[in-house]
This record gives sequence, C-alpha cells and structure tokens, in this order.
Amino acid sequence: MDDGARREAERGILRDIAHVYRRRTKKEHLPSLPPLHEHVHPVPFGPEQKRLYLEMIAAFREEKDASTDRLFSLIHRLVQVCSHPGLVSPQLRFLSAGRVPKLAQTLDSMNALASTCSSSHPEPLGWG
Repeated sequence: MDDGARREAERGILRDIAHVYRRRTKKEHLPSLPPLHEHVHPVPFGPEQKRLYLEMIAAFREEKDASTDRLFSLIHRLVQVCSHPGLVSPQLRFLSAGRVPKLAQTLDSMNALASTCSSSHPEPLGWG
C-alpha cells in the first residue's frame, strides 16, 4: 500500500470511529475541571504492619545484588503492607480492622460516605 492509499484508509477509519472516539487533550479539559484539593491524612502503622515493613526493608538492604526490578518489587510489596499486612504475609490475613489503622480509617470513611450518599443502606459496612 502506498502512502496516499494508507493515508486515505486512515482517514476513513478515523471518520468511521469519530462518533465513538475522540481524543481530548489536557488543554481542552483543564478549563472545565474543578480546582485540585489534596488532603493528607497521616495514619500510623499497626504493630504487625510496622514490624513487617521494617523487616522487608532490612532484608532488602542485606541483599548483595539488589536490582532495579527487585527495588520496584519491594516498593510494591511495601504498599501492600501499608494497605494490609495479610496481602504479604498469609499468617496475618485475618487481622481485624482495629489492628490495621489504615483499613479502619478507610472503613470509617466509607461508612461516612455511604451514610451521606444514600439512606437505602442504613447498616454500616462494619468489617472487622
């Protein structure tokens, strides 16, 4: 296919999908977006989270041939520990929300949101 035919085919495809696909740029959307508000809520680790988090960092520091891939893997696992240590350590899977402060705060936020958004769910989520 020569360049002219390829460009014509491309235009035809774009014309056919134009009603379902439109590429929008950041510049087009910025005026219509509300201002960004960032709220930082520090949440302390639970005892199991802190122990596991520090153990994982210490083990990584002891590695002789730690690669960039290994570092990214560690960061991913640390994020999981911050969410719930049971995501990394099966023995900790059934920790209650009270033992995982971030989970407890998330559930509180979800319950507050649910109570303000809809009266059709009168029961709090109450996991943990």
